Amino acid sequence: MNRYCIILGRNPILSIAEIFNREPALTNKLRIIDLTKNALILEADSSFEAKKWQASLGGTIKIGEVVEEFKTLKELISSLTTDYLINKFTNKSDKKIIFGFSLYGDTLWRYHAELNTLGLRLKKELLKKHHKGRFISAQDGVLTSVQVTKNKMIAKGADILVISGLYSFYLCKTVAVQDFEEYSERDYGRPQRDAHSGMLPPKLTQIMLNLAQGDSQKKLLDPFCGSGTVLQEAALMGYKNITGSDISEKAINDTKENLKWLAGKYKLNNIKSKLILSDIKKLPEKIPTNSIDIVVTEPYLGPLIRKNISVISMLAIIQELESLYLASFNSLAKMVKQNSRLVIVFPLFKTDHGIYSLKILEQLGKIGFNRINPIQEKISLFAKVGPTARGSLVYQRPDQKVEREIFIFKYHKKTEAD
Repeated sequence: MNRYCIILGRNPILSIAEIFNREPALTNKLRIIDLTKNALILEADSSFEAKKWQASLGGTIKIGEVVEEFKTLKELISSLTTDYLINKFTNKSDKKIIFGFSLYGDTLWRYHAELNTLGLRLKKELLKKHHKGRFISAQDGVLTSVQVTKNKMIAKGADILVISGLYSFYLCKTVAVQDFEEYSERDYGRPQRDAHSGMLPPKLTQIMLNLAQGDSQKKLLDPFCGSGTVLQEAALMGYKNITGSDISEKAINDTKENLKWLAGKYKLNNIKSKLILSDIKKLPEKIPTNSIDIVVTEPYLGPLIRKNISVISMLAIIQELESLYLASFNSLAKMVKQNSRLVIVFPLFKTDHGIYSLKILEQLGKIGFNRINPIQEKISLFAKVGPTARGSLVYQRPDQKVEREIFIFKYHKKTEAD
């Protein structure tokens, strides 16, 4: 068994949920050894391929191999000699070594200056070992995926991760980082991008698809496809049968153009996509009953809110959205199969008067949509993390007025026996 560290994104609970829902047959073999608020230490067998996992996880920033575990930070820092750096973190034959430190832990920022001084000293000492050293200093104590990639630190040196866990200190070496250029290309580089209806980020889309626990043979539907982000990410994950619908003709045309661009860029010749111009209330007339395995979607989240609004205005928005969502779930109930899985975004409105959410969960249960706990009990008990009291995961960014509340539902059709 090998040990790995996983550096989590800005929404760490969401990142943890994604990891352990991605592919249950494999993730059931993962064992949590330790954690911080932004890093996991895992034990995994040979089926864990770090680079492949990194490419498929929207909520993971870096994956590294654990080089050594220490009981104290003093022992860890003392181990960082020139010989240790060469033997543990680089190819011994490399004449030029590019390295830097990334610190993960609540109190490690205090040691940023000390490790910077150590890095500069190691750079000088490398010359005595016939190596040319280049030390990359992390301004905030953490080297970003951009810095690691641009400086070719994985191939020509090391992004050295120093992690303060609950029980130990870990020295790790980054082996894979998030491909920021690819995500940016699939977001801003595609032909069509509608700021009003197609703002679901590719990273979050990838997370939602992993939460759906689907596979390439499943039939997937996004009934609010916008610019087609869910469909494009599903196609890249190997889905062969994808359907998107939207009430907007522009959205359907944008999706069509974006999928054509995607197929050309990534040489995807076997995508079977179907695009339907339709209000969701009429969609069951165009999609066969009991034909959909997975639904991943972000419906309309309400009007753009840039400043504080009155409680009366907020309640009017909530009422309108509750009607839209209930109508949507009633339509979906006619199209999805028994035990199908649905991953959907609800809006959370942050105001000076509190946080407002859609109060329809009980009604959805009566239709047959039952909430699924996105984080396994064994993980919650160990990591002491879990979903919200509503059973959701929250995706948020600083200063956002509307946050995304993500639910996983499993559909159980009501029968006379029930």
